[in-house]
Amino acid sequence: MARGRPSIPHNPTKFMNSKKRVIFMTAEGKYVAKSEDGKKVYGPKAHYVKSPGGTVRHVKESDARVPTALRTKAKRAPRSPGQGQGGYGHGRQRSPAQCHPHVN
Repeated sequence: MARGRPSIPHNPTKFMNSKKRVIFMTAEGKYVAKSEDGKKVYGPKAHYVKSPGGTVRHVKESDARVPTALRTKAKRAPRSPGQGQGGYGHGRQRSPAQCHPHVN
């Protein structure tokens, strides 16, 4: 008989993570994937979806509705140039004469 806690049953979903490993749902409603050595990986994000025919497609290229817990973080809009550098650098362009006044 196995020692320790009994394993929680996992139901496979139609989603796969970035390494194309199946994402499972536990009886408690948590999503789990398995790593290369068989350990559980909590908090996986869906990158691929498997259709009933067996083909694997990227989530962005399919019409699959991904559960909120499996969605990747939304991409933010790219900044326009010169909109402050996140606290680093200057928000405006300066000429070389202004940056290095001692160089002729």
